Amino acid sequence: MCYVLGRDFTRLQALQQAGVALSLVQLPCDITDEEALEAQLARVTQPLDEFVNTIGTFCRARALDMDRATIQGHFELNTIANIRLTQLVVPLLKPGFAQILVCLASLAIAARENYALRVLRRPGTSSSLTPYV
Repeated sequence: MCYVLGRDFTRLQALQQAGVALSLVQLPCDITDEEALEAQLARVTQPLDEFVNTIGTFCRARALDMDRATIQGHFELNTIANIRLTQLVVPLLKPGFAQILVCLASLAIAARENYALRVLRRPGTSSSLTPYV
């Protein structure tokens, strides 16, 4: 079983429509909404083997050219929300289970960059994923 947390499942749906067999549970959520995040993670009913997170934003503007709201939005998503997500997921990680939680960033996938890819697992587990972004 693979749980997928994110805002946009268009790419996953395209894979399924193309005939790719996927055993996925979609957890629709904006991770900056803590109540929604907690509600979706409550749907994870068994311990997780691995946690893959590609959630993040990237701004190509110069820092001097960004307004406060843009900087604050990036900081909220890239730092605060990701730390909170990690805090909520770590207690769910247990070795020996074949479940994976994948958090997708549509920007990272569209840009084919793995700048935000982080794999977090407890000691004693082996990685069964080869991340392709």
